[in-house]
Amino acid sequence: MLIDVAAWHALTTVGGLEAAGPIVKVMTELQWLTGARSGSIIEMKPEQFDRTVDPWIWRPRHKNEHRGQNLLLPISPRAQKLLFDLLFRSSRDYVFSPREARRNPRYGEKYSSLTYRQAVERAQKRAGVTPGWTPHQLRHARATLVREQFGLEAAQAMLGHASLEATQIYASSRFELAKRIASEIG
Repeated sequence: MLIDVAAWHALTTVGGLEAAGPIVKVMTELQWLTGARSGSIIEMKPEQFDRTVDPWIWRPRHKNEHRGQNLLLPISPRAQKLLFDLLFRSSRDYVFSPREARRNPRYGEKYSSLTYRQAVERAQKRAGVTPGWTPHQLRHARATLVREQFGLEAAQAMLGHASLEATQIYASSRFELAKRIASEIG
């Protein structure tokens, strides 16, 4: 299931994600802009960025590093704006720290996939949006948008997939959209 556009719009415009905290809002916006995995977002560290080039390059840990596959993600100007203060004032290991965000030592140094998902679910509830999507689905939705605008190979490049077959799983085709429309309008 992809994220409903109306739900994403409601979360970003009515302050629902703001209610989850500015850190979680930046996390979801950054994940949307980059198409990164949720795990990459929560594991993000300042030293993974090359800010000497334009656009910046992010080298997140990759699930297939043990196979010699590295991932390089370009960071758009909009994403750079989101990250700028976090990267330069970061004296911590992780860019997104619930301990620092909440100014409470009982919180951990980094989000887990569970706590990140829970924060997004709480934000959906506060925004009056029926919960129905998770941070992981941001990757799928972004891949679908890139596929529709730039083609399958562009989605493959953005996601860092070695094969087009993997990208087709993530980036729904227009046919899927056509099937959904046919089902909904009769």
